[in-house]
Amino acid sequence: EAEGFDEVHYEWLPRQQAAERLRLWLEEQKASTRVEDLQPSDWFQERWQAWQKDLRTWHSKHMEYKSRMAKHGRAAGASVDAASTLEAGTTGLAVDDWPLLGEEEDPITEFLEELERDELDVFGIEDICDTGEGEPLFACFAFEDWALMSLRFELHLLVHAFKRDCNDPDRRGPMSEHLAFYYAKY
Repeated sequence: EAEGFDEVHYEWLPRQQAAERLRLWLEEQKASTRVEDLQPSDWFQERWQAWQKDLRTWHSKHMEYKSRMAKHGRAAGASVDAASTLEAGTTGLAVDDWPLLGEEEDPITEFLEELERDELDVFGIEDICDTGEGEPLFACFAFEDWALMSLRFELHLLVHAFKRDCNDPDRRGPMSEHLAFYYAKY
């Protein structure tokens, strides 16, 4: 009627149900259609640059810690090093250095001792670059750990930037089918 028609007839559904059905259809179309002209905002750029700066700082702290441990003759991330030597098929120990059957400690006792040594409340740490005695929280990180942490933050930033940049209350976030498109855009 507002578009110049004299009267609108609703053949299949009453007016209110037809309006509701149209609204649901529009929401579905909005949710399933990519926003082709979406551009990363200044908000995103600021957070992305801050993340890159923090990541570089953490990498340098990690390398400093590893070199400091190498100078003192201790391996940073000994569990990671042990796992990599086991994968390679060698333990680095001579057969004479292996413990004999009667000389091994009880595994439960070893586990409890390690738990006492590693009493670390991750959420109570003030500075992740120093959890105590100069050891960073990421002291045992390998390449895969850095990659997973980066991907997790990038996806977190992508979802929040999408909501801000889209500025559409009907779009709650990017559809999983379009995630690669938005990841490349951002």
